[in-house]
Amino acid sequence: MTFNGKNYSSIYIGHLLDFFYFSIGYALNTLCNITWRHNNVSLVLKIQNIHRILKIDRIVFKKVIIMNWINVISLVLFYVSWILYFHFRIAYYAIYTFFYTLQNVTVLIEMSDAAAGAEMKAMLAYLTTISFSWLVKNIAIHIGTSMETETLYFTMKDVQSVCLQLASREGVGVAQKRTCKNILRIHKTIFRKMRACGMFDVDACMTLELSSLITTYTIVLLQFALSK
Repeated sequence: MTFNGKNYSSIYIGHLLDFFYFSIGYALNTLCNITWRHNNVSLVLKIQNIHRILKIDRIVFKKVIIMNWINVISLVLFYVSWILYFHFRIAYYAIYTFFYTLQNVTVLIEMSDAAAGAEMKAMLAYLTTISFSWLVKNIAIHIGTSMETETLYFTMKDVQSVCLQLASREGVGVAQKRTCKNILRIHKTIFRKMRACGMFDVDACMTLELSSLITTYTIVLLQFALSK
């Protein structure tokens, strides 16, 4: 596909592949985790029934318990590493969304200047729709992340309120009051909002700031394009 002497075939194919692969991933996640959720629970219940019916040997059962503990420890280590990875992933995804959106806007502006004919305009409209859908998907992911982190922050505030009430209430044991005071002290001195690689806070304002930044630079690109 060529516009004004420039070949945009690779960009067009890249958009198609992104849309195709992301659609397959979302469909599989929906099918496995939502549509088949009752089957997943039924599988666990059936395994328990089989265990009771077969009366598995205690030695074998102990080995199963040991393997389960190994799996649990492995999962804990995995989640700890995931928390460390979480900060870098959010920062990367925000930067990637910002620059990739501006790249798409630049390409669409150039193609709109060179587009001629009904077929080319229809193709431009199709690419615009795909790019906008991709942006909406990324913003939705950031909104979900912001909502989850805000839920964590509100929960921490609730914990702080409960500890304040218990620490000042009569009839509460000394050890329990000491524990509440330690929680309040640690919360006051250590707890901070998560920051993605120290660049920005991961909270409800993160999506608004990212959207504002994308909008500002999109307007700048449009001003440059209209001033030509």
